[in-house]
Amino acid sequence: MFNGRITEKFYLTVIFMILFSTTIYSETLFRVSGKVVYNGKGLSGVLLEFSKVKGTFSKEIKTNNEGNFHVYLPSGTYKVMSEGKDGYVSKEIIRIIKVAGKNIENLVIPFEKGCEIYGVVKENGGIPIKEGHIIISNRRGIVMSETDGSGRYYARGVRYDKNTKISLYVDGYHEIKKEIKLLKEGEKKEINFILKKGPVIKGKIVDVETKKPIKDVFIAALCNVWLIYRSDSNEKGEFRLMNAKKGYYIMMFFHPFYKYKIKIYKFNKKE
Repeated sequence: MFNGRITEKFYLTVIFMILFSTTIYSETLFRVSGKVVYNGKGLSGVLLEFSKVKGTFSKEIKTNNEGNFHVYLPSGTYKVMSEGKDGYVSKEIIRIIKVAGKNIENLVIPFEKGCEIYGVVKENGGIPIKEGHIIISNRRGIVMSETDGSGRYYARGVRYDKNTKISLYVDGYHEIKKEIKLLKEGEKKEINFILKKGPVIKGKIVDVETKKPIKDVFIAALCNVWLIYRSDSNEKGEFRLMNAKKGYYIMMFFHPFYKYKIKIYKFNKKE
């Protein structure tokens, strides 16, 4: 058996070992500093994120009033991404830098004036369509927007590219795509959409056992192999696919609390 003295020494030794083993390991940090610029002038308040390519480490920093920034990082390869500011966007979606044993000074991140795309989405009767989802994409990035109560949308910070696509997704309608050319930075374009009324596929979704309507079921419909419709069921379990085309529909129903279902449906009505 241990006596009181041995026990005291034993505990002191254990405490010392615990303290020693939990000493914080201080990894060497290196200073990365630079500037975010547009036409040679600094941009203030730009949010930069430095994320390690391997691992979960990341750090955010904002530029000061002169557009300067500095951050301290451990060694590694980093992705540098930035958030657009006041319609300005970085010329590169991602910049890769390598921090290896020394500080990095005078890192310049050039910005450009983003293009502006705006317009109105209406039915052919002039009724504005709200909550229409706009996706503008090209090889240099993606920008999203949504129509308001008056059917208007406004997208800033689109990087110019001669091959740019604008897609419109509206609940109940099939996807509509347009191709546009953005040939220079800061270009502005008005792109309007008129959605034609046509035949409608209607339906109602209920629980098999309770017979109660199911809300927020996502419906995706593939018509004649390529034409995609999407909709969501409302509080009454009802959904609509607007301006439906003749043909065969592969209809898929998804809800987080129910097993997904697939049905094939033939639609041949004229109205």
